[in-house]
Amino acid sequence: MLEDNLPSERRGLRPLPIVLVAIVLFAAGWVTVKFDLLGHLRSEESVSFNKLSGISNDAPSTEGIEGLRKAAERGDPAAQNRLGDSYDEGRGVSQDHAQAVGWYRQAAEQNFALAENNLGYAYEHGVGVAQDWSQAIEWYRKAATQDLPPAENNLGYAYEHGQGVPRDYEQAVQWYRKAAQHDNAAAENSLGHACEYGNGIPQDYSQAVEWYRKAAAQNFASAENNLGYAYQHGQGVPQDYAQAVQWYRKAANQHFAPAQTNLGFACERGLGLPRDEAQAVSWFRLAANKGLAPAQTALGHDYENGDGVPQNYAEAVKWYRKAAAQNNPQAENALGSAYYLGHGVPKDMQQAVKLLEKSAADGDADAQENLKTVRRQRRVTAKKPKRAA
Repeated sequence: MLEDNLPSERRGLRPLPIVLVAIVLFAAGWVTVKFDLLGHLRSEESVSFNKLSGISNDAPSTEGIEGLRKAAERGDPAAQNRLGDSYDEGRGVSQDHAQAVGWYRQAAEQNFALAENNLGYAYEHGVGVAQDWSQAIEWYRKAATQDLPPAENNLGYAYEHGQGVPRDYEQAVQWYRKAAQHDNAAAENSLGHACEYGNGIPQDYSQAVEWYRKAAAQNFASAENNLGYAYQHGQGVPQDYAQAVQWYRKAANQHFAPAQTNLGFACERGLGLPRDEAQAVSWFRLAANKGLAPAQTALGHDYENGDGVPQNYAEAVKWYRKAAAQNNPQAENALGSAYYLGHGVPKDMQQAVKLLEKSAADGDADAQENLKTVRRQRRVTAKKPKRAA
């Protein structure tokens, strides 16, 4: 049998949005975006080790693929799973997700747990097959009953978010615990979140930190970021900005966008390290280029105000627009502000109101205040007598 102990993981990070905690007033009461350190990003509660296989990072040689294929055709489930992974990743063969699913299915039908989990992943994400959450759950459950930690973690994620099953936090915690018993870092991170927010388990910040620390000991970036957040806010540990920065940096060095953004905020405010607005911009840019909307909004703010970069309204609008396209309420408010003030775009009251209304509907308090300003000005303008010709 071929060895299947070399995992190739995929992580589905879902970072939470920035919370605005400070504002700047100008232009007759107009509210614009201002970020503070307390607007740090939390990592999303659940991170999935969705995909597992036995293939190494090196692409197999032609001879290796042929040997793998022969073993797979003889019915060896480990070889079938590894050949599926080769097609899935395009390693040694042309990438072909449908072929990958075919080989995973052959191995899964022999109750090969890794392939069952991989087939669940394919159905969850619609890779090589039509997306089907019920099928994903079925295959994850088959693998989880064989005590495969990633499948147990994936079932926990499904129950936590109500995907393919009714949302059930207690069931989620049960599955996360099973995976965590095998030192599954994603599950440990998710248990930390459950303890932090009291989802399916009594709220306990100290216990949350313990779980985050276990996952961080495995260099799990999301948990490192969450430990930074705990130290920043003094949740379960004494408040310590230097420790917060240390953990954020560990995660940021793994190219984890929320932690890069958090380091940007730390640099901007000089908490836990010397204040350096130019360095803040560098961290924001790294995360913004990965498509993280809060980082894009922060970068837009720096261009708007000339913090760490030359002031450039057009560049600010570019980044606000990218974040607003992801329905980020703060970016929508900032872009509405730009249209209202004519910063980087021609003044356009109709477009400003449209963006502000969308942001306000998404719960952004600043946009709600800005709408009041717009409506108040409209009433004043409407009451002014027209000059005689």
